[in-house]
Amino acid sequence: MRIARAFVWIYPAFVLAIGLGFLVWSYFQAADADAYRNASQCGSTVTPSCYETFAGIITSVHVSQTRSGERDDVDIKTETAGNLTATLEPSASAAPYVRTGANVSVKRYRGQVTLVTVDGYGVASTANPDAAQSDTSRYGWLFTGLGAVSAGYIFYSRRRRNRRAAWDETGPIAASAPQQGILPSGTLGWSVRPTPSFSSLGRYAFGVVALVFLTLRALLDPARTAWALAIDSTVVFLAVAALLLFYRNARVFADRERVAKVNLLGRTKSLPVHDVQRAERYSVANRYGAVKHLVFVGPDGRKAFEVSGIAWDFDRLDDLCREAGVKLGGSYDDLVGAFKLNSRVPGTTTWSRQLLLGCGFIVALILFVVLLVGPTQR
Repeated sequence: MRIARAFVWIYPAFVLAIGLGFLVWSYFQAADADAYRNASQCGSTVTPSCYETFAGIITSVHVSQTRSGERDDVDIKTETAGNLTATLEPSASAAPYVRTGANVSVKRYRGQVTLVTVDGYGVASTANPDAAQSDTSRYGWLFTGLGAVSAGYIFYSRRRRNRRAAWDETGPIAASAPQQGILPSGTLGWSVRPTPSFSSLGRYAFGVVALVFLTLRALLDPARTAWALAIDSTVVFLAVAALLLFYRNARVFADRERVAKVNLLGRTKSLPVHDVQRAERYSVANRYGAVKHLVFVGPDGRKAFEVSGIAWDFDRLDDLCREAGVKLGGSYDDLVGAFKLNSRVPGTTTWSRQLLLGCGFIVALILFVVLLVGPTQR
């Protein structure tokens, strides 16, 4: 259990480490770019804080295409510095002028060619600190903020859970059993529905803000704006639709004969009460703390259906089970690792479901990477 509790803190620590790494990288990039921009032309002595210029002629050009655009490997012959090589990244307008036989002016900084001027076009090389400076600080602050918020939420959840546990030991909880009403089956029984809260909805809102922040660079690039808007709009639309369907349709209801769960699509899974071995209770640690699970175990000892997530009132679900005569097992204080769910209740996870989730994550990751590192409009 201690290992599972400690594992909760791995996520915020990992995200904070990524954020700090981006910030450190951004700091050194900015320092190199500032030093390059402030460098003066060398005199009789060449130092790391100055640059040299040479006149030359391009003797060969090898053109290739990358995700960031055209890349030209050039050889330049100069009278004073000999033969120089550089990898240039010309814009669409400058690319036709990077050709064999063209007269150029070469700028060399700290032993590397950083800029080649041809026919009035200044073409930066991959060794140019100014051109290589990226907006990694934006990602650094995002991941740092995400890690800090996750750590704060975990700490807050732990304190709230500890205060509630102390109250459970010192005084009664004024928890009323769910009231009887007419069920979808037409019988008289008990029903529990998920209720929206600031904590649950805040996570989705934070996710939308993070999505827009991560794709902001693509949104501002005319060559990728349409794709970025399409992906962001699709993700937001699907999330909002899923939330509306969930709070509209999802419920757990029971009477003296049957217990059932309705999912967000309105599909119902039910089981006769006498076939329910027990309703197993436990929690699964994640990056936000621990998520409660209530698993209804069928006559074969395997999972029939389960209820999980912060949108459910598990005190009322426990009361529903008691009223319907369903035996409760385990405790929400029991932390179960993600890889030990089947040992707690067989059939909780399946390889097909994990494969589907994994494939979906890979597809989403590929789309996201292509969107962020795809070619830009120069």
